[in-house]
Amino acid sequence: AILLLLFLMSRPLPLFAQEPLLDFHAETLNGRYGIQLTWREAVGSDYIEIQRSDNGATAWESWSESAGNQFVDTQVACSHIYFYRARSVTGGVAGPWTSVVSANATPCAPVAVSVYPVPGWYILDVAWIDIAPGETSVLLERSFDGASWRELAELPPNTRYYADRFTSTKCSSSLFYRLRTVRDDVLSPYTAVYSNAVSPCAPTASRVELVYEGARVRLHWRDNAPDETGFEVWRRSDANHASQLVATLPTADAVGASLAWEDEAPDCQARNYYQIRAIRGANSASPWEPRTPDQLMVYVPNCPDPTSKPVELSIHPPITIFPPAN
Repeated sequence: AILLLLFLMSRPLPLFAQEPLLDFHAETLNGRYGIQLTWREAVGSDYIEIQRSDNGATAWESWSESAGNQFVDTQVACSHIYFYRARSVTGGVAGPWTSVVSANATPCAPVAVSVYPVPGWYILDVAWIDIAPGETSVLLERSFDGASWRELAELPPNTRYYADRFTSTKCSSSLFYRLRTVRDDVLSPYTAVYSNAVSPCAPTASRVELVYEGARVRLHWRDNAPDETGFEVWRRSDANHASQLVATLPTADAVGASLAWEDEAPDCQARNYYQIRAIRGANSASPWEPRTPDQLMVYVPNCPDPTSKPVELSIHPPITIFPPAN
């Protein structure tokens, strides 16, 4: 009996039943995609075997052999639930499986984010696609320099756009945005940073006057935008009630410059109404100046001399630019 006892004591521990792994937990990581598993460290074990399943009952897959007392599973799909179990292994002998634990992976961040100015308004529309099931809110953050951020809005789940409105003091300003979703107290990672500029600052129309013996109209305005690529002049009249684009003009050389342009073919013997706006590329335009065409109206009493050669209105007629005053 003594020899048998000495023999058994000389054998490795694996001949004996392994202790169950204790305090096995799964927790969702906050702010990044992953699930952290923790347990009470099993003294004397070679490693901890971890298995994962998508339903917690079948299709268990050996997922990791980990030392210590924790493991972070980063191979997860956002907003997906995973089930885990674990056991200690020593000398090839495995202990009993733990109870099955589960965790819902970090919620999916919004995708396909875009920021674009609304033509004619000082508004930046932020749009995105929501792909996170079960989120409780969407957080939108804004920055004026791309470095310092503040929360702009906490939006209801499944929200897909936000209209960020500005006063004229922010015209032509560049803004930066990022988003993340929230599920209870768990935050998704941030999206990438997206930016765009508010619509260009509207010009200031100063006056309208008749020239060439009352047969032409001269407009005067001041450039207020540092980033416009040109100007558009639109006109309607008592004879033509629908506003029409009558001129696309080049940009001024400096903010504050005074500009003048002559309409060579207004509707004669009729009231002509004008509006001007700054444009930036093909998809951004300032609000109209003036806001209603009635505020920039002139009656054209005379028609061109019928014996003279008709003047064809050019899409790019001459423009006079005066530098800004000191």
